[in-house]
Amino acid sequence: MLGDDSLAHLPKDHRSALFDAASALTDAFYDDVVALDTCRIPFENTTMAGYIPRKYVARYDLLFARKFLVCLVTATWMLFGPELHKLTCVAEELALMAIIKRAEDFLEASSKEADFNGLMDEAFEDTDFLLLFDASSDGSNDRSGDPGAISFPFEDWFKPFYEDTPVHPYVTPV
Repeated sequence: MLGDDSLAHLPKDHRSALFDAASALTDAFYDDVVALDTCRIPFENTTMAGYIPRKYVARYDLLFARKFLVCLVTATWMLFGPELHKLTCVAEELALMAIIKRAEDFLEASSKEADFNGLMDEAFEDTDFLLLFDASSDGSNDRSGDPGAISFPFEDWFKPFYEDTPVHPYVTPV
């Protein structure tokens, strides 16, 4: 769960790094959307491409970039907002992970050791979505035929995990 002082246990420099990371990524991803829309640059030349699984780069387009930007803004609100929230879809998990990675970079640039393990434990029910970054994986969590195995097809990244926790209306699958 995120929000309602879920960052209170973090040192001030970590909270600041998360805020700065969310702000920097929001600006960069917005610029990516504009560049994709007006300049027709290849997606792989965007900042966003550095924070999402590279093996799907051929599937990313302007609509994906717009939806992912909305997920980043939504995850930022959940992170800093006054109420408790659950991440609602794979894309929001990827967006929050992007914020955490950028915050780690900010801290490391200041010669500070980053530790967001507690936040990750609170925010993510599990980190199976990180399998998407494994180039040798097909994006699924294969547990040798386990019927509870989790899969992350690209088409489902914006679908809500649960009926009672809807995704942002802009990213709602049709």
